[in-house]
Amino acid sequence: MKKQNEPTLLNAPELATIAEKHSISPAQILLAWALKRKTIVIPKSVNPERLKENLAATDVQLDEKDILAINRLDRGYRYVNGAFFTKNGSPYTMRTIWDE
Repeated sequence: MKKQNEPTLLNAPELATIAEKHSISPAQILLAWALKRKTIVIPKSVNPERLKENLAATDVQLDEKDILAINRLDRGYRYVNGAFFTKNGSPYTMRTIWDE
């Protein structure tokens, strides 16, 4: 399901630095960042340890420096681009689907 040119944020050195600072995983940092932004997150895991780690991300306190560093990782890439909304008969196009 992963696209060939899809970036992997979990491997970003900046993220590793922030994760090390908080003594947690890069995945937990990204979850904490998304939650701080009031974004709905649906992490997938069946591993009991990962489930605990995911839940623990709700307690992570990122400071402004962390947030800014993570925000700078933005590459303008959409993991879900919405193309499925533009099927035949749809009022949407790839040009009109995003409010940007």
